[in-house]
Amino acid sequence: LVAIEAPWMPNRFERGDRVSARLALATGDERVAASGAPGEIIAVIREPEAIHYHVLFGQRVFRVPETALAPIDSESE
Repeated sequence: LVAIEAPWMPNRFERGDRVSARLALATGDERVAASGAPGEIIAVIREPEAIHYHVLFGQRVFRVPETALAPIDSESE
């Protein structure tokens, strides 16, 4: 839910959408997804300033900002 007085920010992806990492993703010193790695949106996380997603890359879920993701064209799969 979003507070009625909060401005609406449309999200680019929905749960179940297939995406790819626009750049290599890391947590600490560990690289968790290479640039172009495919993933799946598990959840949309709305915050006052930005939209993030829980994205499944392989066997692990990571919180990723919308700007770090690109759509995967389902017709080309």
